[in-house]
Amino acid sequence: MDVLRQEMRDFGVSVHIMEPGFFRNTGLLDLNAIKSKQMALWKRQSDDVKREYGETFFKDWCKVQEQLITEIGNPNPQIVADAYFQLITSRFPRRRVSVGHDSTYFWIPLSMLPTCIQDYVFIGLGMLKGKPKIAAMQ
Repeated sequence: MDVLRQEMRDFGVSVHIMEPGFFRNTGLLDLNAIKSKQMALWKRQSDDVKREYGETFFKDWCKVQEQLITEIGNPNPQIVADAYFQLITSRFPRRRVSVGHDSTYFWIPLSMLPTCIQDYVFIGLGMLKGKPKIAAMQ
């Protein structure tokens, strides 16, 4: 996106980047749709894959996903629509806009860290939250 933003400037076109965090009640984070897709994917797996991961892993993974969406996901997607409106109607819009506390204080700062540090952050979160265990690894 940054390349597009920079290249279009020569043509007098203003390109702005919006980075929303997790927002529930949208087509992207519809908990019921996610659950049904997870179940459909699990059912399609071979018996070998199911045995390797284990039913417990699948159930725990689904719980983690649900917890992530309900705890982090903002229930008010209107905030994103308002930010878009402000971006397109502002006389001097910001070049990059983050929407939501998770985006502003976690995802964007995390993206600026070296990959090895990002890995440690996710490993630490997995240890704190209880990462699901794969059956074949136990």
